[in-house]
Amino acid sequence: MLREVLGDEAAARRRARRDPNAAVVTEAYPESEYTLNPGAASAGGSAAGTLSVADLLQGLTGEERRQLGPARRLIEKVAGAGGGEGKGKGLRPVSVPLPAVVAARQERKAGYDAAAKEVSRWQPIVKANREVPTLRLVSGRSHVHQVTNTAALVAQHTPSADNALEAEVAALLQAAGVANSEAIEEAEEKMALKALSLEEAKERRDRLAKLRALLFYHEVKSRRLKAIKSKEYHRHLARAAKHKATKLAAAAAEGDGDVDAERAAAIEAEFQRAKERLTLRHRNSTRWARRALKRGQVQLDAGTKAALAEQLQLGEQLKRKIEGRKGKDNRSDDGSTSASDSEEDHSGNRSRGAGRVRSAALELLADGNIVDPDGENAPKKGLLALPFMKRAMERRRLAAKEEAEQLLRELDEQQLLRQRQDDD
Repeated sequence: MLREVLGDEAAARRRARRDPNAAVVTEAYPESEYTLNPGAASAGGSAAGTLSVADLLQGLTGEERRQLGPARRLIEKVAGAGGGEGKGKGLRPVSVPLPAVVAARQERKAGYDAAAKEVSRWQPIVKANREVPTLRLVSGRSHVHQVTNTAALVAQHTPSADNALEAEVAALLQAAGVANSEAIEEAEEKMALKALSLEEAKERRDRLAKLRALLFYHEVKSRRLKAIKSKEYHRHLARAAKHKATKLAAAAAEGDGDVDAERAAAIEAEFQRAKERLTLRHRNSTRWARRALKRGQVQLDAGTKAALAEQLQLGEQLKRKIEGRKGKDNRSDDGSTSASDSEEDHSGNRSRGAGRVRSAALELLADGNIVDPDGENAPKKGLLALPFMKRAMERRRLAAKEEAEQLLRELDEQQLLRQRQDDD
């Protein structure tokens, strides 16, 4: 009896453990006149008893529906009823945007797919270039036909049959005999000949024929001279041209009154001066001269020695011109006297140069420049004191001695040859 009055003790303890502030909810929506069947509305179904906007609008007559107008359509759009069952589509809430990490990942994925699709277009070409034995990177611009000037456009232009004006103009030009540039030149030449007398026309024809023959002869001669590969021959032509320019300059300086010859001589002299300066023929600083001097005097042939001597001679002449050593008192009216003076100057220069070379060779033979590896001045420690370095220095000293002896023999032979020429 006491249990029935007080109730179950276990149930009382469970009720005591509950949160006293927690509200007990029995329905998903509070009960009111607007939620007559909350269970069906919360389930999202269309059970009997569910009140919707369509149910409210069914009671309206046709005239009342027309009077509502835009308001009715807006209500139906919001409700999704559309004035009947199955019509229209209700508005749905905007979906929640994806997180920034997921959105960036999807964007990278889309970019990768687009880049892969673009790059895959060139995959066959890359594969073919990898497998080819020899890869030739040739531009295709040369195969494209390009029209660069107006004459080419005119030559390629053909009058259109659909254009009456072009066809009429082309017919008039053809009838007049001036359809192309060759016809125009021929017509102008005929008109010029008509204005001349018979003797003038013959003279003009002979003059043109002579000019054509001279041009053809000059072209053939230039082609023949260009085919000659002899350096000595081209040096001879250069000396002849220089001598001719000098003669023209001398004639102009004497006051012959030929202004054209003087101007041509000045232009030719300036050209030769610029050529000497640009080609460095007056100095032994060119690649060919450096290689020749590096090989040594013993291994040089006669032609190379003559070319090097000519370079030194040109350098001395340019120095004299720059420093002003070549004055008017060195000139002479007698050509033979000036030639002999120049020969004496050249012989004096050669003798002084030979004397300097001889003294250098004698000094080298006296062991003044190369240290004897076994002598007193030889290093006692360090890299130069090693045996292989001593052997290398000994070979170098012997080679220098042999070269100096050979040079002295050549100088003696040249001196004997000059003495014989002077005696003769």
